[in-house]
Amino acid sequence: MVFLSGMGQFDTAETFIQVISALPTNLGIFAIDYLNSGYSSVPAKDYTVTEEATTIATLINESNEEKSPVILVAHSIGGIYALLMAPQIEHLIGFVGIEPTTREVVVNPP
Repeated sequence: MVFLSGMGQFDTAETFIQVISALPTNLGIFAIDYLNSGYSSVPAKDYTVTEEATTIATLINESNEEKSPVILVAHSIGGIYALLMAPQIEHLIGFVGIEPTTREVVVNPP
């Protein structure tokens, strides 16, 4: 399971700790911090959201040596990252959006 948090200085693992701690211990967990948030470092150069999403998708694919099914769990802006990443992630089988930002929200806000 790949967890994508909302934007801010929050650490993704801490944001989802109650969910993560309730999951089976044999489940692979990847709680990524976006550049310049959580425990991530300050970027060496400017990145677009698309570039960062592509980099994250590459990390997911490279770390999934066992070719296990992947589920994206996204909150807020994590929904945009998930939409950009989904076509690039091998073995993706699901998406869980928790108040995700999506194209519809951006194009046609409530």
